[in-house]
Amino acid sequence: GAGAVTLGANITAPSMSFASDITQNGNTVYTTDVAAADSDASFQAIDAGDHNITFTIDDAGALVVAGDITNGGVVTVTDADTASFQAITADSLITTDTTTSQQFAGALAIAGAVDLNSTGAVTLAGTTTTTNSGAVTITNGGLLTISGAVDADGVFTQDGAGAVTVNADITAASISINSSGNASFTGALAAADVIDINATGTVTLAGTTTTTNSGAETITNSALLTISGAVAADGGFTQDGAGAVTVNADITAASISINSSGNASF
Repeated sequence: GAGAVTLGANITAPSMSFASDITQNGNTVYTTDVAAADSDASFQAIDAGDHNITFTIDDAGALVVAGDITNGGVVTVTDADTASFQAITADSLITTDTTTSQQFAGALAIAGAVDLNSTGAVTLAGTTTTTNSGAVTITNGGLLTISGAVDADGVFTQDGAGAVTVNADITAASISINSSGNASFTGALAAADVIDINATGTVTLAGTTTTTNSGAETITNSALLTISGAVAADGGFTQDGAGAVTVNADITAASISINSSGNASF
């Protein structure tokens, strides 16, 4: 029905679907992890009222939140096959597991940390902003796609095996990329301290990269490294992988070290 829904207690069911917006007056755990054939969970908007939200969806189930989550305390996804969200405003955002994918279509405004974990793909289509030294950590087994700007008040870390495609700016205290696939960046990377990119595939830096506070930039590439955006490192710049290197932009740094086993073109 279309009537208002107010919740302040946990809900467990084989599946669940809410056609109306939810207002929480207490911490709430939504659970469909009861080995049912149909274990999906769908929601409209949720006003958490500064309370915590936990989604525990069967690992074969789809979690869909079609409206915004507002006034969230700790927002947590402990399990689901797929998870899809719009905008989220909360104290922190944690996903401990999704099997196939998790997608965030709206803006994430988080007062603390963002910690996303998936054995599948992770997609950030909206902006991501943290405050209070909040870190952004993404562990992706599949492709990580970022198309909305990331402004992290703490460190930004990607440490999953999946490939990385970033088509927006990332600004953070430091930036660390550790991918077993290709890593491509078309937006600007700006860190108050270091930028460290390690990929077993190709690395493409089409946007500018900038560090301050004597921050070094280190690129470890097993395949081709292509730099077409200007590099401005307040510390040293080091390329330390076996892959070839093609540089079509200026590099300004306290020192420059290239250690490629392949061809190097500047």
